[in-house]
Amino acid sequence: MAKEASLKTDSTGAYFKEAMKELQKTQTEIINKEKKEKEETEAAEKETLSEQAKRDTKAVKKLMDETNSVVNKVKDLVKKAENLAKQSSGQNEDMEPSLKEAQDALEKASASLGDTKKAADETEKSNEKLVQLVKSKATVDAVEKVQEEVRSNMEQAEKHSEETKSHAKISEKSSKKVIDIVEDEKNRDKAWKMAKEAKKVAEHIRKDAETASTAASEAKSLADQITTDTQEATTTEKEIRTLSEDTQKTSEEVIAAADKAEAQSEEIERLKTEGGAPPEEIAKVLTETKDVIKEGKDAAERARTLSAKCKETGAQVKVLIDKQKAVKTSKEYGEEAKTIASEVRKLAVETSDTLAKAHQIAKEERQTKGGSQPGSKAPEGAVDEPGEVIDIDATLKEAEKKNKDAQSLQEQTEKSAEKTQDVVIEIEDRYQSSHGLEDLLKIAEKASKSIEQTRVVSAKAISTTNQVKSEGAKVINFVDDKKTKQRSNTTLLKVRELTQELHKEIENANSISTEADSIVARVKSDMEESDAMTQEVKDAGEKAKSAEEELQKITSNLEEKTSTFETQIAEKSPNEALKETMKELDEGMVEGQKVMEKARSTLKSCQTVTKEKGDRVNLHEKHDVVKTINPVIDDAKRVARESRDFVKEVKQSAKDAQHVADDCGRDTDEARRAIQAVEEAIHDTKKTASEMTRCAESIDRAIDDLTTIIKQERSTADEVTKSEGKLGKCVQNANKATDKAKSCMDRSSKAIEEMTLKNPKTWKSTKHVSQDGEVLSVIRAPDDALEGITITCKENESLAKSVVGEHEELLSNVVSMEPQDVKLKKPALVGIRYTPTIRISGYEVVVKSRDQSGDWKVIPTNSTDRAYDDFRGLNFAEVKVDQFSTYVVVRRVIRDRHSMGKRGGMVTASVDPRISLSYPKDALPMSTDVTLQVIPSDVNHINYRRNKWKSFKYLISTSPMLHFSHARNVKPKKPLTVTLPLITLIQEEEDTKKDHKPSSPSTDALNIPGAGRYGGKTQEPKKKKEIMNTGEVLLMGRDQKGSWRKVASVVDQQKKSGAIEAKVPDGFDRVLAVQMKEGSTVPPSTAAAAVEMNGLVKVANVILHHYIDDRARVIVQVVPSHRCEEAVRELAKKGYEGPPSPSNEIEIREEQEFTVEFKQNIKLMEQEEMYGDHKIIFREAFSNRMELFLEAADPYRNHSSEFDRGSAHFSKKDSEISRVNIDPGLVENDWYHLTDLPVALPKVEREFKQKHTLKEAVDSNAPLSNTYLRDIAKDLGDEFEKLASYLGFKQSQVQRVKCDHPFSTEEQIYDVLISWRNKTKRSLNKVEILAHALERSGRTDLGEKVRDNAKK
Repeated sequence: MAKEASLKTDSTGAYFKEAMKELQKTQTEIINKEKKEKEETEAAEKETLSEQAKRDTKAVKKLMDETNSVVNKVKDLVKKAENLAKQSSGQNEDMEPSLKEAQDALEKASASLGDTKKAADETEKSNEKLVQLVKSKATVDAVEKVQEEVRSNMEQAEKHSEETKSHAKISEKSSKKVIDIVEDEKNRDKAWKMAKEAKKVAEHIRKDAETASTAASEAKSLADQITTDTQEATTTEKEIRTLSEDTQKTSEEVIAAADKAEAQSEEIERLKTEGGAPPEEIAKVLTETKDVIKEGKDAAERARTLSAKCKETGAQVKVLIDKQKAVKTSKEYGEEAKTIASEVRKLAVETSDTLAKAHQIAKEERQTKGGSQPGSKAPEGAVDEPGEVIDIDATLKEAEKKNKDAQSLQEQTEKSAEKTQDVVIEIEDRYQSSHGLEDLLKIAEKASKSIEQTRVVSAKAISTTNQVKSEGAKVINFVDDKKTKQRSNTTLLKVRELTQELHKEIENANSISTEADSIVARVKSDMEESDAMTQEVKDAGEKAKSAEEELQKITSNLEEKTSTFETQIAEKSPNEALKETMKELDEGMVEGQKVMEKARSTLKSCQTVTKEKGDRVNLHEKHDVVKTINPVIDDAKRVARESRDFVKEVKQSAKDAQHVADDCGRDTDEARRAIQAVEEAIHDTKKTASEMTRCAESIDRAIDDLTTIIKQERSTADEVTKSEGKLGKCVQNANKATDKAKSCMDRSSKAIEEMTLKNPKTWKSTKHVSQDGEVLSVIRAPDDALEGITITCKENESLAKSVVGEHEELLSNVVSMEPQDVKLKKPALVGIRYTPTIRISGYEVVVKSRDQSGDWKVIPTNSTDRAYDDFRGLNFAEVKVDQFSTYVVVRRVIRDRHSMGKRGGMVTASVDPRISLSYPKDALPMSTDVTLQVIPSDVNHINYRRNKWKSFKYLISTSPMLHFSHARNVKPKKPLTVTLPLITLIQEEEDTKKDHKPSSPSTDALNIPGAGRYGGKTQEPKKKKEIMNTGEVLLMGRDQKGSWRKVASVVDQQKKSGAIEAKVPDGFDRVLAVQMKEGSTVPPSTAAAAVEMNGLVKVANVILHHYIDDRARVIVQVVPSHRCEEAVRELAKKGYEGPPSPSNEIEIREEQEFTVEFKQNIKLMEQEEMYGDHKIIFREAFSNRMELFLEAADPYRNHSSEFDRGSAHFSKKDSEISRVNIDPGLVENDWYHLTDLPVALPKVEREFKQKHTLKEAVDSNAPLSNTYLRDIAKDLGDEFEKLASYLGFKQSQVQRVKCDHPFSTEEQIYDVLISWRNKTKRSLNKVEILAHALERSGRTDLGEKVRDNAKK
C-alpha cells in the first residue's frame, strides 16, 4: 500500500508539474501580451506628449514675441513722454507723478519680461528634454514628469507675460497721460502767446483809433469854424464834414475790433486760469482770435488812411479859416471903432452936465456961509463925516482945464475910428475877390494897427473925461453929504431907543399871558372859588395878549423902516431917499410912544392878578403831588433791592458758565468757536450785572434828591414832578438792565448747551490695542458720527519701510484703520500713540497719512502732545478726520519751502536766519519751489567723540549741514551762493594731544569696515604722511548717492557774525563747511562724512534680562542710553531682572539691523532657531526688544556646576532703509560686532527633556491610558495652559512644550498630560487630581467624564 500510495503520489506530482508548466506558459503569454499593449499605449502617449511639446514650444515663442512687442512699444512711448516732459514747463502737478508711474511700470514690465523670457527658455529646454526622452524610449512616467515641468514653466511664462502686459498697460496709460499733458501745455502756451499778441494788437489799433478819432474831431472842429459866406467855403465845409464822419465811423470800427481782441485775450486767460478746458475749445478760440486780429489790423489800416486824408484836407481848411478870421477880425475892429467914438461923445455930454450942476451947488454953498454943526456921538450905522475936506473953487477950476483937453482927445478919436472903418471896407472887397491869405493878412495887420491907435486915443479921452466928471461929482456929493448927516444920525438914535423899550414890554406881556394860561390849566375843581379864579386869570391873560399884539405890530413897523434906512445908508443911497425915510420914521416913533404908555398900564394890573392866583395854585398842586409820591418811592426801593439780588444771581451764573467753559475741550474748531460764544455771553452778562448795579445806585440817589425837594417849603409841584420823573427814568433803566441780563443769561445757557454738544470731552472715546495689549490709537467722535460703522485698528509693519523719508524717524507703529472707503457723518478725532524722543531744535513731529494711491502725505495735526485722562503717561498725536486711513507719527527735520523765479533772490532757513541760499538772475530755467532742510551739527557730541573718532581729532570748526532740492528736478544753470554759520569746537591742549593714544576698536571712528581711514588701532603706512590741510575753511558737498568732496574754498568769512559764504555749482544737493588744523593728514572729505554721521549715530545700551520664574526665558532690548534706567525698571515690573547688567554704550543708527548670537554652552531652543526671527530694526522711539528661550548646548557639560554658562554676541549692519542717502563709504554691509554679555542658566531636570516615545512608554491600562489621555487632549483647547498650571507646570515648562510642538495644540496638550501622569506618584489619586484641575480650568464636563470613566 505504501508503494501504491507512493506511485499515486508520484503520478499526482507529475500531473501537477505539467499543470504548473502550462500555467506558467499561459501566464508568460498573458504578461507578454500585456507588455506589448502597454508598450504600444506608452508609445502613443509619448507621441502625443511629443506633439504637445512642439505646440507648447510654438505657443511660448509666440507669447514671447507678443510680450516683447508690447514692451518695445511701451518703451518707445515712455521715451517720447520723457522727451516731451523735458520740453514741458513742469507746472502741471500730475505730469511728474504720471511720468514716474510710467517709468516704474516700464521697469516692472522689463523685469517681468525677463522673467517671461527665463520661463520661456526653461519651457524650451524642458520640451527638448521631453523630445530626447521620447526618442530614447524612456518611461512614460519620466516623460510625464518632464511634461509637468513644461506645463509649470508654460504657466510661469504666461503668468509673467500677463504681469508684463499689465505693467506695460499701466506704463502706456501714464505715458499717454504725460503726452496729453505736454500737448495740452503746448496748445495752452500757444493760446497764451496768441492772447498776448491779441492784447498787443488791441493796444496798437486802439492807438490808431484814438489818432483817427482825434483827426475826425479836429476835422469837425475845423468844419464848425468855416463860415459859408462864399461858394468855396460851402464846398470845403461839406467835404471836410463828410471826411470827418467817415473817419469817426472807421475809428469806432477799430475800437470795436480792439474790444473783440481784448475779449478773446480774456477768454484765453480765463481758460488758462480755470484749467481743464478741452483742446477743441482752445483750438476754436485760437481760430477766432486770429480772425479778430486780422479784422482789427484791416480796420486800423483804413483808419490810418482816413486820418492822413483828414490832416491833408484840414491844412486847406485852416487856410480858408485863417482868411475868414482875418476878415472877421477886421470887421470887429470897425464895429469897435464905431462903438468907441459913440461912447466918447456920450461921455462928453454927461461931463458937461455934471460940471454945470457942480457950479450951481458951489454957488448955493457959498451963500449959506457955513457947514453942518457938530452933534452927539453917531449911532451904529449912522452917516460919517466926509473923509476929505476939499476946496470947491480950486476943484472946479482944475475940472474946467481938464475938460478942454478931453474935447481935443475926442476929436482925435473920431478921426482914428473913421480910418479904421476905411481899412475894413478894403479887406472885405479883397476877400470877395479871392485874394490870397498873405494879402489879406497884410491888410488885417493894417486894420489892427489902426484900431490899436483908436483904442489908445479913446482911452486917453475917456480917462480925461472921467476925471473931469469925477471932480464935478466930488463937489456935489461933498456938499449934499454935509447937509443930511446930522439929521440922519439923530433919527437913528431915537428910533433904536424906542424899539428897545418896546421889546421889553413885549417880553413882559408874553410872560404874563403865558403864566396866566399855565395857571388856568392848573386850577383844580376842588379849590375854593375855582370858577371865579379861572375867569379872572383868563381875563388878565387876554388883556396881556392884546397889549402884546399892539406892541408887536408897532415894533415890527418901526424895525422894518429902520432896516430900510440902514440899508440906504450902507448902500450910499441918494440923499432924497434918506430924507423921505427919515420923515416916515418920525411919524412912527410918535405913534409907538402912545401905544407903549397904554400897554404899560394894562400889563401892571394883569401881573398883580396872575401872581396872586399863581401862588394859590402852586401850593395846592404841591400837596396833591406829595400824596402820590410815597408809593413811587417804595416801588423804586423794591426795584433797587431786586436788582441787587438779581446781580448776585447773574454773577453766580456767569461764574458757573465760566467753569463749564474752562472744562470744555478745545480740540476742534467747532468747540473753540462754541467756547468763544459762551465767553462772549459771559462777558455780556457781567457787563449787564455792572449796569444793574449802577442803576440801583442811581435809584438811591434819585430817592434822596426827591425827598430833599419835598422837604423844601419854597419848592414847587413842577420841581417835585421833575424829580419824580428822574426817579422813574432810573427805575425804567433798571428794568431794562434786568431784562438785558435775563436775555444774556438765556443766551449763555443756549451757548452752553451748544458747547456741551460740541465738547470733545463728552464724545464717545474708543481705544484700540495691539495683540500685545498696547494702546495703538484713541478715537473720539460724537455719538452719531460712527453710527453703523465697525472700526478695526491694527499694526501694519509691512508699510514701515515705505514711510520713512530722508531725515525722518519713526515715532509710532504704522496704524491701519478700517473702513477707509466710508465717509463719516461728522468729523472725528484720531489720536495715534507715539513715543516722544529728546526735543532737538530744528526737528518737528508730524503725522503722515497714506492715500489711495499708496503715497504718504503729511496731514494737519490737531495736537502733537495730546494727553487723555484715561491713558495718563501716554503721548498721542491727534488729527481731525472725516475718513479713516493708515497713519504714522514721524519726527523729521523742518522743511522750508520757497518759490524762486528767473529773477533770482535769496531764501533763508527758518531755524537759523544766518543760513541762506542765493540765486543769481537766470540761474533757474523756470520758476520752481526750493526746499531747505538744516541738519544741525551737535558740537557737544563731536567734542565727546573727539578721542573716539580720529576724524574729529584735527577738526577746528564746522557748520550745520544744508540740504536743498528743487521741484521737478530743475537744475540751476549758474552757481549758487550759500551762507553758513561756522561753529568753533573745543580744542585739546597740545600736551594732551601728544600723550593721547588711539581708543579701542569698539569705539573706533564710525564703526564701519575700513575704519582705519578715520582712526582707531588700524596700522598706518610707514611712508611719509601727506599734508592735506592748510587751515582754510572749505565748503564740502555731495549729492544723494555720492561721497563728500570739496566744493570750493570759502569766498568770504564774516568775522562778526561768524558766517561763511561760498559758491555751489551744479551737482550738489547738500553742503557743510569744515576747517581742519593746518598740517593735519585727515582728508576733509573724511571729516565731513564724520560730521554727517555724528548727527545720525545714537548712543544706546543692550539689556539682556532673565524671567524670574523661568531663567531660560530672556528678553533682549536695545534702548537709548538716556532711557536705560527707565527700561530696566519697566522690565523689573514685568518680572525680568539681571544679571547681566546693561552693556557699555554702543553706537547705532536709526533703521539699522541688530542681531544676537549665543556661544559656548548656551544656545537657542531648537524651535527658536528653526522658526524665530532674531533681528531687530533699531528705532529710537520703539521698545526694540525680542523674547527668546534658551537652553544648554550640552546639558552634561561641566556637570559639577549649578549653571550652564555662555555669552551673547551682539552685532549690527545697515538695512535697506538705513543705507539710503548716506555717504556710500559709511555703509555697513556686513555684520559689525558691538558688544558681548555673559549668560548663565540654572541646570534643569532631565525629565522634561524626554520625548513622547519615553513618556508614552510609561503607560497604564486604566483609567488614564495613553488612548484616553489622547481623547481628553482632543476635547481641550486654549484653556490647557490653565490646566497645566493647576497640574503644577511652570510657564517655562509650558513654553518649552509649545516649542516642541509648534504646529499642533493637541500634541502640546497630550505632551503635558503624559508628562504629568508619568511624574505623579502612584500613591496619589491621579483621577481626582486631573478631574479637579479640569473643573478649575472651566471644563466641568471633562472632569465628570474622567470620574465616570474611572468608575467603569
